Amino acid sequence: MLWVREEYRERLLGQGIERLEDLIARAEVKRHFDGRSLLTSVEIKGSQGERMVIRSYFHGGWYGKINKNLFLGELRPLRELIISEEVSRRGIPTITILAALSQRSIGPFYQGRLISKEISGALDLIRYLQEMKQRPVRERLKVKARLIKAVAGVVRTMHDRGIYHADLHLKNVLVQETSERDFAVYLIDFDKSEIRDVITPAERIKNLMRLNRSAEKLKRKGLPITFSDQWRFLREYFHDERQAIEGVKKDVKRYLIWQEFHRLGWKLSSLFSTPLSSVFSPHRSA
Repeated sequence: MLWVREEYRERLLGQGIERLEDLIARAEVKRHFDGRSLLTSVEIKGSQGERMVIRSYFHGGWYGKINKNLFLGELRPLRELIISEEVSRRGIPTITILAALSQRSIGPFYQGRLISKEISGALDLIRYLQEMKQRPVRERLKVKARLIKAVAGVVRTMHDRGIYHADLHLKNVLVQETSERDFAVYLIDFDKSEIRDVITPAERIKNLMRLNRSAEKLKRKGLPITFSDQWRFLREYFHDERQAIEGVKKDVKRYLIWQEFHRLGWKLSSLFSTPLSSVFSPHRSA
């Protein structure tokens, strides 16, 4: 099955999105982004420079080593499309999904693809922080402070509006510099995320600590994140409400104890890893 945004239906079908491998092979200019899988960006014909990012679904963890891209049951591309539309409707900056595709593979298994509109000039937070290292120290500190405030504000708004991000980490935060002093921040990859009436304090902490865990892991590989940056993010998230910060300290400390086990695992894995490198309507497909 193929679901296509009405506004782009004729252009995308005319370009051949039902056969994505052929479309990618024919593309004159391709860009690639890192992720769990390699993301490919190609131009949308007839759209005055707009580009689409093509993403394939892959399993993570140990199961992904056995079964990389075959899925069974719920159609994950359709689910992510539906959740992302609701996220956007609630005013959270995110990518615009243009199409979702599920193709039958072996027996009841399917492979999933998601096509979204590329946000021009946006970098994932990992890549942005890496490139920031080239700036003078004083400038870097000022930019980082503004960046932390912008990211914390978007994450807080997401929680306030009842969205629980199931995989909140640095790779799923896109940053676009709109001026010397401002940033546009986008949250992406809402696969497996949930829409709820209320995000409880415990759920907020769990989500925030998931983001912090990715920061901890990557700063050990050279990403310029400090302990002060991490606590500044929490203060910005809670708007410097001392009572709120005091209320989460126990949860944070409890989490940090468990994080020590993750640190041990990271130290062991670092012995074998390389350093961090330099992000609708249905149409039945044939």
